[in-house]
Amino acid sequence: MDSINKALHTDKINRSDHNLPVTAALISKDRDQSMHQEDLQKVRENWYSAFFAGDVEHLARVQADSFTVTTERGVQSKKSQIDAISSAKRNGSWFPQGGQKHDTELTIQDSGSSTKVTGQGYTISGQSQGPVVAFSETWEWDGAAWRVVCLSYGAARN
Repeated sequence: MDSINKALHTDKINRSDHNLPVTAALISKDRDQSMHQEDLQKVRENWYSAFFAGDVEHLARVQADSFTVTTERGVQSKKSQIDAISSAKRNGSWFPQGGQKHDTELTIQDSGSSTKVTGQGYTISGQSQGPVVAFSETWEWDGAAWRVVCLSYGAARN
């Protein structure tokens, strides 16, 4: 792997209004690298859509076996997250009005097979907008597919 491919590639997207078109400045001139990041962005969007839909089968495929979610309340394993979503879905309490996320800031830092996604954003469920949170995700490329290894989020600090 040559030194250019080993270099840290960064793609930063800022959204002040989610209705405006997204502009992205790719630092990397490597076409394969940008396609790799576009693929990650699609997988990531589908992962979040599956989360809000309560699609635990999709979540189980995309999340690494060692996946964890870390918040102010503690650390949750993949199994406990999927079990909690399944239970809430059975009870009709899992995003009954639907939900989606909106990134207001997004940075992708790629260093080979591991990629860090950081930023800020909020969720919408029904007519309610959640608070702005800062988040960090670690994704790994296993040679065939992207897997999310960890997600941490908490209140954004201005």
